[in-house]
Amino acid sequence: MKTKTKIYVKEKIFVLLFAALLLLPFPLFLVCKSYVDTENFENRTPAAFPNVFQSGIKAFPTLFDAYLNDHAPFRNQFMKLYGSTNLKLFSMVDHDNVILGTDGWLFYNEYTEQNDAINVADYFSVMDYQGMIQLSPNRLEQGAKALTQLKEVLAKTDKKLVVFVAPNKESIYSEFMPEFYPKVGMQTMADQMVDYLRQNTNVPVVFPKQQLLANKAEAQLYYKYDTHWNEAGAFVGVQEINKALGLSAYTLDEIN
Repeated sequence: MKTKTKIYVKEKIFVLLFAALLLLPFPLFLVCKSYVDTENFENRTPAAFPNVFQSGIKAFPTLFDAYLNDHAPFRNQFMKLYGSTNLKLFSMVDHDNVILGTDGWLFYNEYTEQNDAINVADYFSVMDYQGMIQLSPNRLEQGAKALTQLKEVLAKTDKKLVVFVAPNKESIYSEFMPEFYPKVGMQTMADQMVDYLRQNTNVPVVFPKQQLLANKAEAQLYYKYDTHWNEAGAFVGVQEINKALGLSAYTLDEIN
């Protein structure tokens, strides 16, 4: 009898502790909310609290779960802890579309359904980086024709067309890409389109790939954990646009 009583007490204590772990973060968060990071770092609007009269009772649990996931107490802190634990202990990123490079650099491995613009059934941005995707002559010709027509239309209204193409992060910081993603071809899709436009049209094309490569020793130009360039990278790109438009342009050295 005593043994059963001890087991019952232990189970009861376990249940109480588990309930406390689930419930205590909510009142604690109310006290600490103004002192912790609650910024939304995702490019989307967090789920709103569901209206059962609009959604219906069947959809309410799923909608409430989405709301709770987006508004859970200490969400940013737990996500940071989870991500850093995976990264430091297991050298992995818990997302199919993220590639872990060297020195902790992250790259995006985008997947898109079949597209007429390319000659492969599936498209991965890493395949583009490797130079494994070849744009068809028809696609290149269509792009050149459309931009030439646009340039002519704008010229009639005294406007100048300048086509700007931003290089992908992995093209600039390829030294941080994993070795098991080797370069197979020399050109990405952006390289192919830019070369074709420059050789077959008189449309001004700004493609600051070489300028970014030349300046990356001066400053970090892309975010380490994001696909986009940062303010320094954007500055280098804008200066090339200014040059194409006949405006004043500056270097990173001049603003540092």
